Amino acid sequence: MSGRAETADGTPFSFHLYESSEGLSVSTRFETHSSPASAESGFARSISAAVEVIQQGPRFDEHGQQVGERALLKTNREDSDKTQYTIVGNEGTHLYFIESDFLQAALDFERWYKPRRK
Repeated sequence: MSGRAETADGTPFSFHLYESSEGLSVSTRFETHSSPASAESGFARSISAAVEVIQQGPRFDEHGQQVGERALLKTNREDSDKTQYTIVGNEGTHLYFIESDFLQAALDFERWYKPRRK
């Protein structure tokens, strides 16, 4: 499943839901903010809403240049009282989220997804 929508503040985003043949699901959301400051603010909101910040630090491109920030979070699922793993990152006006109930699925997807983000 995939589509496009806007956040409550009007930020456009695309979303995708992927499911493996083993039944593991991973969802992604890619937001395009009006400014880098707005994307940074969205990143900060995600950090403060997390149940747990597992890892946080700079985000690097394939050439080793810092392009933004990245965090690995444990977050509350919107559709239940369970938690999930969320990887959030920003680069310029962009903010992305990768979410899964399984940590390794989220990390594996990030490795695959990262070069394809543009």
